[in-house]
Amino acid sequence: MIQGIVAVGLATFTLLLMLKDLDGPFDIFKWIRDTLCEYDASNIPINFFGKLFDCPWCLSTWIAAFVAIVYVLVMTLPVMYFFFLWLAAIAVADMIYVYLMA
Repeated sequence: MIQGIVAVGLATFTLLLMLKDLDGPFDIFKWIRDTLCEYDASNIPINFFGKLFDCPWCLSTWIAAFVAIVYVLVMTLPVMYFFFLWLAAIAVADMIYVYLMA
């Protein structure tokens, strides 16, 4: 049980960081933000997705819901276990990096 909570939490952190702040490989996350989010001239979000991506707490709530549902539905598949383990490892590495660079 606790392993699942930690895995979902770390996967949520990783996906939040990727979607909100990183461009990603081939600028995929930047493309997602540019496609979904609309901003006015002073860079203030004007649509739902712009406001959602502008608020890390709001975005993490929906990412966590999605990740938890995926975890419950398909965690028995070995490839999904690898996926969650990979995202958790990225989250831990990011946290260590931020701690060491601070």
